[in-house]
Amino acid sequence: KIKIPWNAKVIDAGDAVVMPGMIEAHTYRGLDVANEGMPTVPYVHVRDSINPAAPYFESSLRDGIVAMLVIPGNRTMVGGQGMVVKPHGVTVEAMTVKDRAGMKVSLAPSGRTSRMSHMQKLRRYFTAFEDERAARRDARQAEVETATAKGEKPEAEKPWDKKKKPLLDLVEGRVKAFIYCPHASDVFKAIEL
Repeated sequence: KIKIPWNAKVIDAGDAVVMPGMIEAHTYRGLDVANEGMPTVPYVHVRDSINPAAPYFESSLRDGIVAMLVIPGNRTMVGGQGMVVKPHGVTVEAMTVKDRAGMKVSLAPSGRTSRMSHMQKLRRYFTAFEDERAARRDARQAEVETATAKGEKPEAEKPWDKKKKPLLDLVEGRVKAFIYCPHASDVFKAIEL
């Protein structure tokens, strides 16, 4: 018998039955299309593609799944942002548990691309972004130093382009990366990336 802590919140549920629910950690089902046609789309969000009336959600609820991470599929290199939803609700807003749950990055080559070519494209993509980020940081520092030397207040920092802001959130750790690894050996590549 479990001893109930003195400060436990008591909920009188009458004759109701309480059962644990399962959480599906990764799915692209419930979306109108699992993958975009372009290789890098960090700015897209599954909220714009989830169909609350998809049979998948009703089946999931019947099978005991109470929440799931819906995230883009594996055929897009940087596939966009996912969200955690409940498998019931008339609108996406009513289903939402967590809006920005993470971004999909896939190590699975698509089309006629080899694994080494795919990894090289991913590295080039992230390196180009890091170069842009460093250039913006250096330019901002120069602006602040110039304004300070003149005894002026520096202008507000220019916001990032809306298409690149989600990638900035990813590399600065505000958004988690969900990296699909089709082979066990790809885990080391994911860690390196």
